[in-house]
Amino acid sequence: MSSSDFSGFNLARLCDPYDDQTFVKHLFPISILQTSVIPDTNQRSDMLSYFKSIEGSPAPSKGSSVAIDKGNYTGDVNGLGSIHQHPSFGWLVRKLEEKVLEYIKTYTSEVSSLAFFHQKSWPVILQNSQSVSRHSHDNAHLSAVYYLNVPVPSSGGNILFYNPLDSILPTYGGGTDLLKTSHHAFGLSPVDNMLIIFPSRLDHEVSCYESVSPRYSISFDVSITAAIASGSGNVENFPPHISFWKPFSS
Repeated sequence: MSSSDFSGFNLARLCDPYDDQTFVKHLFPISILQTSVIPDTNQRSDMLSYFKSIEGSPAPSKGSSVAIDKGNYTGDVNGLGSIHQHPSFGWLVRKLEEKVLEYIKTYTSEVSSLAFFHQKSWPVILQNSQSVSRHSHDNAHLSAVYYLNVPVPSSGGNILFYNPLDSILPTYGGGTDLLKTSHHAFGLSPVDNMLIIFPSRLDHEVSCYESVSPRYSISFDVSITAAIASGSGNVENFPPHISFWKPFSS
């Protein structure tokens, strides 16, 4: 039984207190944005040419990247972590910015008090039988993936999101974490021109991709600070604009 009260909050009674039932209710869904961003013929051709120019590059062989053991190509560990600076992707960067603001407006109406920065962006190439291990992007606030080329036919290569509160018992107590033996995940099956935006700390992975043709996608990390107009002394729990930051002298 549910009702609406308290200015739109949904109130729910999990079970009838007079009925002998016991069950677990999974609460608090997380919002992600999914949309289609379609390039014109020239824009698509330019982006595909960029990917074909790097397709033969070897994947890194050392380090701790989630891609290394899976054999796929990820530009952020291969010297290509600023695709947002590349002219062939300028149109996509602008579209991404529009959609990030649209997404943020579902959380706050004070968008003008924030500043947004392209922190990292990189190409990803998946070949047959490759995948990406479970990970999160803890260096950023928001992350996004744009699927430029999803061959047909192909299978797998789905992006899977994990419930952040479903892995351990959320508690303030210390000591040993109480880990669940199974986890709830939500999957999306990519298609050409699909763009998704999600909280960077949300654990995700890419399932095994199966196709004779490679799949091309672009990943983005976005950082958020207070707007420059807020100054450096009027923000308590949010980083001030980077114009107020200063690198160490040594």
